[in-house]
Amino acid sequence: MKRLAAIIAIGLIGALATPAQTTNLDFWQFPDKVVEKYWEMGVRGELLSSAGWKAASSYFTKPNPDPKDKSFDVYSNFYGITGISSEAGQADVQMEFIDGGRIDSNLRYSPPTKTAAFKTAFDFHLVQAPAYMRMFGPDGKTEVEKKQIGYAWKIDAMESRPWTTVNTAIRYVLEMRNKTTDPAIKKNADDTLAKLLTLH
Repeated sequence: MKRLAAIIAIGLIGALATPAQTTNLDFWQFPDKVVEKYWEMGVRGELLSSAGWKAASSYFTKPNPDPKDKSFDVYSNFYGITGISSEAGQADVQMEFIDGGRIDSNLRYSPPTKTAAFKTAFDFHLVQAPAYMRMFGPDGKTEVEKKQIGYAWKIDAMESRPWTTVNTAIRYVLEMRNKTTDPAIKKNADDTLAKLLTLH
């Protein structure tokens, strides 16, 4: 069972960088909704791009730098929250799925490590942190005002490795296959697609 956990102090929610992002904080007020929003980014393949990875870091107390390569994990199309608990500004949310393996930067597929467990789960530990609205000057970079507008839940961990689900991985590999002129990578993509089409 994989776990996302960290023991650190409650941090600031620096993700809410513009007024437009702070007009609706409803989902930040529920730990399971925060996990769902983050998971949706992974399902859409947003964690596979630098911009998406940076945006996803707003859900974490310890954002991770951009990954150094283009490899990523593959999770099942079927997933769901199986448990939620919260107490005194902390919460745990369990997201269950099936590990589908990994694809490297050359589009080679590696199957998941064999285990006795059929399914995998992330245990997301969240903390309640102050939420701020930040106002910027005309250059869009100079902060001119910052004020607390409430509280929000953040995943109390470092952002994990890039991942997406099977269907999105298929689309990604197809797109990368069509872009490359390297015959070796094209063959890797064909082999990988054949494997991915057997997954769910």
